[in-house]
Amino acid sequence: MRMNAQTSHGSRPVAAVLLMVASAASFALMGAAVKASTGSLPFLVSLFFRSILGIIPLGIIVIVRQGSLRSNRQKLLFRRSLLGFCAMFMFFFAIEHLPLSTAVVLNQSAPVFTVIFSAILLKEHRAIHVLPLSFVAFLGVGVLVGPDIAETGIEASIGLASAVLSALAYVTVKQLSVTESSPLIVFYFSVWGTVFAAVVLGLALLTGWGDLDLDVVARELSRPAGVVALCLVGFFGVCGQLLMTASYARARASLVSPFAFFNPLFSYVIGVSVFSESMTLHGVLGGILVVSASALVPFVSNGATRAR
Repeated sequence: MRMNAQTSHGSRPVAAVLLMVASAASFALMGAAVKASTGSLPFLVSLFFRSILGIIPLGIIVIVRQGSLRSNRQKLLFRRSLLGFCAMFMFFFAIEHLPLSTAVVLNQSAPVFTVIFSAILLKEHRAIHVLPLSFVAFLGVGVLVGPDIAETGIEASIGLASAVLSALAYVTVKQLSVTESSPLIVFYFSVWGTVFAAVVLGLALLTGWGDLDLDVVARELSRPAGVVALCLVGFFGVCGQLLMTASYARARASLVSPFAFFNPLFSYVIGVSVFSESMTLHGVLGGILVVSASALVPFVSNGATRAR
């Protein structure tokens, strides 16, 4: 029997908040694993492991819950997967070239774009109420990367572009969630992401793009530490997705979604303590502006909806 797309576990706010914080920690650890693996391998390899390791566990979850992996909305699932993969491609590229916390903060500005795209594409007329937050977020981006714009301007732009594509992917998820469950959507994202990553890896090997060398990849995959780091990318990525889905199932999104912004905090701590990234005043202030503006989006958006 097919389950409804939206599954409710009742209102359990404390459990939902704890699950969202755990999800944020998982995604921060995924970013750390990507950062660790890119010390010896191009980010393209991490991208492949992030996708392929989710197929089996997610497939099992979908079959147990729904009894089938079938969907009648394959075109929309493909679109969501392509947008999500491109966003993840840019995010992992940013992690490789920027401080971990900077890349995460830029990517976490996605909620601002999500509401704007929802207004344009889904006719959810709430964007005007979020525009002030958009300006604050963009100001934060300027403060965050401004002093280093000459050195990291391109990489920071790609990191911000990952947020834009993530927002478009989230809008597509909204359309899909009318009929499809979250685990099914994430399962197809993993399947298509693996295909896309394999194609990109193949093209990179043929063209020499991204410093991808097959001998280097084989040597790193023969090292237990290298394999563990890559597997942790997939493991924490899947855990983060499942914990976030479980959180949204237990309480309203406006309550739990701001707690996803523990991710930049965790990433900042990891970056400083593990990767010896420097703490700068402009980095802290810019990060606070971006995260605060993005975290307020659900409250402003829901307030505008109730006022209508």
